[in-house]
Amino acid sequence: MAAVMYSFAERRELEVIKGRAKLTKDGRAKRPANNRVEGRSTKVDPIMEKEYVAAILKYITGKINEATRPDYEWQWERNRMYFVLAINLRLRVSDMIGARKDKLVPVKKDGEIIDYVYPAWTGLKWGDLYDKKGNIKNMVTVRELKTGHVVEIPLDMMSQTAIENYVRKYLHSKWLKTMDLDDYVFVNRKLERLSHQTIYDFIKEVTRECGLEGNYGTHSFRKTGIYHLFMDTVDEEGTQWALVDTMALTGHRTETALLHYLGLDRRQKQDKTARMENYWAGVM
Repeated sequence: MAAVMYSFAERRELEVIKGRAKLTKDGRAKRPANNRVEGRSTKVDPIMEKEYVAAILKYITGKINEATRPDYEWQWERNRMYFVLAINLRLRVSDMIGARKDKLVPVKKDGEIIDYVYPAWTGLKWGDLYDKKGNIKNMVTVRELKTGHVVEIPLDMMSQTAIENYVRKYLHSKWLKTMDLDDYVFVNRKLERLSHQTIYDFIKEVTRECGLEGNYGTHSFRKTGIYHLFMDTVDEEGTQWALVDTMALTGHRTETALLHYLGLDRRQKQDKTARMENYWAGVM
């Protein structure tokens, strides 16, 4: 059988599938395998207990203090800044570090695809956090990759402190040579923007080492921020206003969908089960 020939654009399109596509014998791209394990949910959890949020911060600080190499120390300083911003800004990972490969945008010339590039607006850049005079902003403006909506989010004191501590320590260093406003905030040792796998591995490590039970992934920190915002609003304004306010933030159309997204429907079931166990313990 003659080899199947692909154009440059077709090869790039195939490579986008799972990084680099595997081909069948007739030259067609194999579909990526479903990563869902039978009987196991792929839904990720928020970190519901503030004690665990504090434990993760403590763990990260310990990694910084115990680092035996400058690049390890820098890496965990960067991770601490990511952890704080991801929760406080409540952004998706694609809006924090940039789009995945399967979100590449085709570049066309004369109607033909000639290349693929990352959406230019994805991933926080220093210009999103600092103005041209070098002052940290009070508000972050982000165009969301998933929805296309432009959102404005206050940059609270905790976030500002995390950013300024990182900048103060590493400005003019190997990893932050200048405050170029067009540079990505979150980069690796090669000064390339972070991959989603790096963030995934970081989240898996800190949740595992801090003893959290559940399924945690790249969306967990956004969910954590939304969950605690919802619970704080319940305490201050009541449940109904918290539902309305949070649904406007997340885009959910029903209360049921929001509660499911935050994992509160499962918690309610667990609470009911615990109450019944307590009931029978009293009977027996």
